[in-house]
Formats: sequence, C-alpha cells, structure tokens
Amino acid sequence: MINITIADVIASTVGILLWWVLVYSMEKDKFDDKDEKMKFGAWCTAWFNKNNDNILLHFILTGFLLVMGVENTKALLSDYFDVPEGLNGVGASGMIGFSGSLVSDLLKKLIKKVKK
Repeated sequence: MINITIADVIASTVGILLWWVLVYSMEKDKFDDKDEKMKFGAWCTAWFNKNNDNILLHFILTGFLLVMGVENTKALLSDYFDVPEGLNGVGASGMIGFSGSLVSDLLKKLIKKVKK
C-alpha cells in the first residue's frame, strides 16, 4: 500500500526547489564574476521557457521515487541520523526530491552524450 502524505509531497517539492536554487546560484555566479546584474524575473522567465520539459521530468521522476522509496529512505536515514520520528518521513521525502532532480539532470546529460 502506498502511504504518501501531503507532507511527503511538500518536502519532495522543496527538495526539487533546492536543486533549482543551486542551478540559479551557479548561473548567477557567472554574472557576479563579470560584475554584471542579473534580473531574477527575467532569468526565471528565460529559464522556464528553456526548461519546462525538465521541470516535468523532475516531478515525474521524483514522484516515481517517492512512491517507491519513502519507507526505504526513512530506514536508511535512521541508520545514520538521529531524526525525531515525525520528521524522518519529511527528511526522506526532501532527500528524494533533491535526488530525483539530481538524477534527472544526470540522465539528461547521459542521453545527450549517447546520442552524439
């Protein structure tokens, strides 16, 4: 039986957003190195227009991993971290969201290399 709560969905979405914040930060560093300003709204619009297919991939893969692995990830985290019982599922879901985005980007890059 699948036992995914709204907290799991929210935490996994925050994990995905963390990945996207890291991507934004990395791209902003390029502007900072040149002492140029980067408008956040313009960047978001351009990024969304270029990456809307990636967003779909991130959510689908994260959803798949969430269905498959919340309980397994909770068990893994409890072996290494002393997380309170109510928060271990949220932490596992956030980790799944972040990992789903990481894997999505890695798979896309791998597919690009294979197609060449």
